[in-house]
Amino acid sequence: METKIQENPLGIRVIKRNGDYVEYNRSKIVNAILAANNNSDIVNDDDKCSEELAIKIAKDIENQNRGLVEVEVIQDLVEKELAENGKIELSLSYARYRKQREIIRNASETEKSILGILQNENKDVSEENSIS
Repeated sequence: METKIQENPLGIRVIKRNGDYVEYNRSKIVNAILAANNNSDIVNDDDKCSEELAIKIAKDIENQNRGLVEVEVIQDLVEKELAENGKIELSLSYARYRKQREIIRNASETEKSILGILQNENKDVSEENSIS
């Protein structure tokens, strides 16, 4: 039986890391939790999260938030809700995954900055190196 997920029942908007606003989408939370099941080293099925619990966690997050909410707040709440529902190992795995993604995002920004310098696109560097 396929579960019908109501995407944005409360009109919540999410503030992304880049500052953009997007409509809240419950299935993104559910899918992230279920993906954490598959991408973790957890072998005991009791330590994994069912789709029903993932939906419950998404609903709990919705009940705690109205209007605008930052993506990081949602992710913090996912970690907290997983732990509070006895999914400690999954919560820790989810936290490790978030940290890895943060490192990749930051590395990407650093690489873009370095590439900009190498391609002489950085205005400050260009002006500093220009002949007066």
